[in-house]
Amino acid sequence: MIPGADPPRWAVPLAAGILLAFLTNNAAPDLLTRLRETHSTSKCTAIAGDTIRCGPGPGGLIRLIGLETAGDPYAQTQALQRFAAGPLTIHPLGIDRDGRTLASVTDRAGRNASCAAIAAGARYVADWDVHSEIRISCAIDALSRAANDARSERKGPSD
Repeated sequence: MIPGADPPRWAVPLAAGILLAFLTNNAAPDLLTRLRETHSTSKCTAIAGDTIRCGPGPGGLIRLIGLETAGDPYAQTQALQRFAAGPLTIHPLGIDRDGRTLASVTDRAGRNASCAAIAAGARYVADWDVHSEIRISCAIDALSRAANDARSERKGPSD
């Protein structure tokens, strides 16, 4: 093939056929179901400050959106474990590169698991926050202002 030339006429139908075969194999319905269905569960365990396990296999690993573990990961994992002790609702939003389900997770009262992890010291990451859901749910802007105000008070007036 000559660089800069159009691909052969058969290349696009072949690629479409391969994609269609992938999407219709036995694994695809599970993947598509994981992304479409919000579901409730009461059997989750925190395995890290940003991940819970709610079932077997990679589909059972739920990566919370909008945060990364920072500071004391043990404290964040413990906070998430306390949160996961009750019934949870999983709102799938995607799949990460490791095959974990990216999701927003809420408890029966509507509190968000990412907010619990952030309150325990996890770091909010706007780039990982799908539709700014965590910024809104956790009132990140208000928390940031409060943290900045507290830092300003500790520094005292500038000379």
